[in-house]
Amino acid sequence: MAPESIDSMSTLYKGATATGNKAFEVPGATAGQGVLAVRAGMLGDKVFVATK
Repeated sequence: MAPESIDSMSTLYKGATATGNKAFEVPGATAGQGVLAVRAGMLGDKVFVATK
């Protein structure tokens, strides 16, 4: 469970924003060496985020 988890069940209306955390389980030995591809919805552009 991530601290301050994002609420993905709330309705967001035009112009609204939401923030929060999402937890992913990864091997501890290489956790800081990865990159995530994140897409905001099916038609959104991919954004690459380095892990730490």
